[in-house]
Amino acid sequence: MDSDSFCRRVRDYSSGDSASLVSRLSSRTTAQIESLSVHIDGDHLTHRDFRHTLDHVHFSRTDYDDAHGGNVMYWKLVKPGIIMGNLITAMGGFFLGRGGHGFVQMMVGLGFVIAAACVCNNYIDRESDQKMERTKNRPVISLTKMFVLASSLGLIGFSILLTINMLTALIAFVGFFVYVFLYSFIKYHSDWAALVGSVSGALPPVVGYCAATGRLDGGAFLLFSMLVFWQMPHFYAIALYRVHDYAAAGIPVLPITKGVHKTKVEMTLYVAAFLVTASLLTIYTSYTYLAIAILLGGSWLILSLKGFKAGNDTRWARQMFILSLIAIVGISATLALRIIL
Repeated sequence: MDSDSFCRRVRDYSSGDSASLVSRLSSRTTAQIESLSVHIDGDHLTHRDFRHTLDHVHFSRTDYDDAHGGNVMYWKLVKPGIIMGNLITAMGGFFLGRGGHGFVQMMVGLGFVIAAACVCNNYIDRESDQKMERTKNRPVISLTKMFVLASSLGLIGFSILLTINMLTALIAFVGFFVYVFLYSFIKYHSDWAALVGSVSGALPPVVGYCAATGRLDGGAFLLFSMLVFWQMPHFYAIALYRVHDYAAAGIPVLPITKGVHKTKVEMTLYVAAFLVTASLLTIYTSYTYLAIAILLGGSWLILSLKGFKAGNDTRWARQMFILSLIAIVGISATLALRIIL
């Protein structure tokens, strides 16, 4: 790359608020830029190398996020993918409880509560995130900003849920507490953290169900059990194909502590339990739902069994992860459409 091209890329990269950015650069960044100049003069820096270096420059990430795209930063902090996934299961739970008034309040209120939990988790995991390829580019904010943002989101969310009924807000609070104050810390010390985390992940459909019914009963219990049995193999699949990331961060996931074979055994048992509990929800739905649950859950179980002869564990784990998403979205959508099915 010639010097003129380099200058153009620097101007493009920092356009709009370069003065603010430059004022915050540390001496370490300056040293890196000087090192870059040597490579440029020696014509050793390729386009790909340049982009990689800009993306991983070592000045304060908090300063960068303040100076560039604050709205994007806050959007990433609340982890919209996690919010969406949980709201899909909450929707299924709501309509399993025969729907009624309060659907919008439940979805919006629960979304705010989950966002608050994600902001807290983002701060707690800030150091380990830097050691993992999957999470190393997550934005970081200060403790004060985290507290203000999480508190605001949580207050809004719980206030909305309270307009439905106390039970709905209480269950959402239990999920928030387990995720932020138990799972987020236990996961650095024990592989049992996955089971603890599955509790919080299994509560959104219960929140939806209680918003519709105002009570805890057999339907709520089956929903909770189904999601716990789904969460475990879903997480273990991620742990398997991201095992090097977890090892680098010092997080004791099951494939590291007990081995791949033990992980596959537990995944198969959990998938089988998921298939059984999902099928039992037919009591509240229809035979159309049962057929879909058996198709999705059965396919996942067959793939799980194939894992014992898999030649590539990473590829198989990714397939398990993808099929887990298809299964839970399909079953949740079917529950949501139970009235016409």
